[in-house]
Amino acid sequence: MSSQNGTVEVRIEEHENLLHLHGGKTWAAAKAMSLHLQQSKKWSHFKGTTLELGSGTGLVGLTVAVVGGGHVILTDKQPLVVAALTETIAINQLDSCEASVLDWDECNKEIQQKSFDLIIVADCMYSQSVTGSMCDALSAYHGAKTKVFFGYEQRWSSPECLDVLADKGWRFEEEKAVSTKGAEVHIGELVRI
Repeated sequence: MSSQNGTVEVRIEEHENLLHLHGGKTWAAAKAMSLHLQQSKKWSHFKGTTLELGSGTGLVGLTVAVVGGGHVILTDKQPLVVAALTETIAINQLDSCEASVLDWDECNKEIQQKSFDLIIVADCMYSQSVTGSMCDALSAYHGAKTKVFFGYEQRWSSPECLDVLADKGWRFEEEKAVSTKGAEVHIGELVRI
């Protein structure tokens, strides 16, 4: 982890053996969200407690830890992905971060007892069923003052997934759309409706 010319660099390990779990690759949305976070006055100053849902390689959550400070909990459903996240946290020497297993379909009482200033969701909206589970997790861990930094890659299923968001009481407010390496990424905030 280092900073050059105002840009944060976080060391990420991609693991081919985790690709089938979606946690071995840093997806386009995570890269775009990490850059947006560094450039945005709205998102770059969170010093409270942050929860990242479906962290994958952890790029966005680690960027929050470096740029904003505060305590960051990186989560994933898969224990192998969480083990890789723990290694990545150690490589970046971020004592303010931890990694934890979190299955969106099962409430984690330890995490639910915490109060979060920010929840991050990077490219976890790719099917209707996953989006529904993601919304349930958001509802379980979202507090009255929690902000949700959200980004997704445009896919054939995106319109239906946005409908699921609305049906579950969430609205996406886009701040930026980015085209990168053939992917269209939408970045913004999820708000309760």
